Amino acid sequence: MPERFNQLGPVQFDQATWLLLLIGIIPLIVWWGRQSLSGLGTTTRRVALGVRIVVVVLLVGALARPHWRKEARNVTVNIISDVSESVPKDLQRRAAQFFTDARGTSRQEDLWARVTAARGAYVQSLP
Repeated sequence: MPERFNQLGPVQFDQATWLLLLIGIIPLIVWWGRQSLSGLGTTTRRVALGVRIVVVVLLVGALARPHWRKEARNVTVNIISDVSESVPKDLQRRAAQFFTDARGTSRQEDLWARVTAARGAYVQSLP
């Protein structure tokens, strides 16, 4: 199942294919309920049918392994650049340009740090 279908608001399902079972089972519950609950009054029949549907939805939801998903508001990115003589200068410039471009497209709340390493490591920028 595509990943975009695994989420329902802040809830993410690890095995969302179980949720497809609801497509077939809810109409089946309604059909069975109309036959087995026919002797009850209208309100009682509707409440009993609603309770059955809620119980089945909760059971199938539990099989889908739900969990709360928390998204980070701020991101900290640490970049370590190898500036030793074994790395061509052109590649080092491209890496530095990538860092600059990526930092320019990030949100203002995001934090960036850059460390260069050759014989020793030097902190170029702190978050």
